Amino acid sequence: PGLEEQVAYSKELDEEHIPYFISEFEENQTTFDHLAIQLETFVENIMFD
Repeated sequence: PGLEEQVAYSKELDEEHIPYFISEFEENQTTFDHLAIQLETFVENIMFD
């Protein structure tokens, strides 16, 4: 989503205490290794919270 939608989604998720993951990437990005590591860390935090 765009930034305006992201703010609304984030606010609602925070109010409901629902964990979420936000990551930024460039349009011409060719590798998503860092994204995979960030997502893995997020999932581990949910699993072991």
